Amino acid sequence: MKFIALVPAKTHSERCPNKNWRPFAGGPCLVDRAMHCAEDVGLEWQIIGDGRTRDVLQYDVIQRPDWISDDTWDVVDWTMKIALQSDAVPVLLQPTSPFRTPQLVWACVRAYSISGAQRSFYHSYVRGPDNILTASGAVYVGTGIPVPAVHDPDPFDIDTEDDFLHAEEEWRKRGLK
Repeated sequence: MKFIALVPAKTHSERCPNKNWRPFAGGPCLVDRAMHCAEDVGLEWQIIGDGRTRDVLQYDVIQRPDWISDDTWDVVDWTMKIALQSDAVPVLLQPTSPFRTPQLVWACVRAYSISGAQRSFYHSYVRGPDNILTASGAVYVGTGIPVPAVHDPDPFDIDTEDDFLHAEEEWRKRGLK
């Protein structure tokens, strides 16, 4: 079974400008961290971007249609549908989950592989206060019906400038590189 990591990376964000592309905690940007995480697990990767992403990166980019570039349409659904055109199983890595680890990615890929699931996607999850399992946003594997696969011990998603600054501070406190 072949897997490919997909990293959706637009160049704009209204609530946290340039969040995917600026250095994070003195190191690489969030997109580079997602790509390195994929490489650490042995996955090939592909960037999904908007019209300006190719100008920012030196990599080939799969172009997102303009009608989803403003986030009014779910990029996860669109990305998974695009992935169906490939013979590889998609592994979606959101760049704004800075504490995602290669171990979490590998655990989700392994859960999918063992299950033999054809029409499901396995994802990292968190348990909400109402005891309901919710996707953490860090890792999605496969396409179709969602199946909570691996608990995300460190869910964090950067949506705002405050989130970005808080995540950098937490990163430094932990001594992460």
